[in-house]
Amino acid sequence: MRPATWLRRSRPLIPLLAVLAIVAFERQALACRLVAWSGFEQVAPRVWVDPELPAAQRTEALRLVTRAQKTIGEFYGAYRARPTIIIGSNLHRLSWFGANAYASTHYAPWGAAVVIGPEGQNEDVVTHELAHPELFTRVGWWQNLTQVPTWFDEGLAMQFDHRDTYDEHAWTVLRDAGGLVPLESMSDSSHFFDEHAVAHYTQARHEVAQRLERTGREGVLKLVDELAHGAPFHDL
Repeated sequence: MRPATWLRRSRPLIPLLAVLAIVAFERQALACRLVAWSGFEQVAPRVWVDPELPAAQRTEALRLVTRAQKTIGEFYGAYRARPTIIIGSNLHRLSWFGANAYASTHYAPWGAAVVIGPEGQNEDVVTHELAHPELFTRVGWWQNLTQVPTWFDEGLAMQFDHRDTYDEHAWTVLRDAGGLVPLESMSDSSHFFDEHAVAHYTQARHEVAQRLERTGREGVLKLVDELAHGAPFHDL
């Protein structure tokens, strides 16, 4: 069979293949999309909690989400993202959604989902994690997938995260120990989230902070806007 003939006959299968690919590679994002059928309880628009989460913890979680969205919105001008947010303290029940003890964000063509685990229910982690869907929403799924390096995505989120583990002192210690790596080596998630992830978070936070100091908030927002209009990523 000629290649052109095969392509014509296969064309009706392309949407099905695309769906199968998304299911295969974005299983956790799909699970988050289907959270309404998981037994978790909806406590606010797009916010779901483990049914065993105590009432006081639910109230505090909602307060953290609201505060995080306000903080991120002040940086961007508004919080536009509409992620699915899943919160719980039982890692076994959260595991279907791709959770870890702290937090994780999953991206798919239909949107982003944030899963907050038992150790992540604090202002730093929640604000950090909700910063990811905002960048994703502004640049779009394809640009986020193909153009935004992981060090920039995580470094920008770290501007809202003030844990001592990753602060400027930690970066100085890392630098003095010869632990800094080329940015290109932190461009994809498989290399960023390896056994040196703490060092990578520390360096990414510093790198984006330096760019904010050099170009101001306006410079970073200009880059985000350019990405949203299809431009390739470029360093500031």
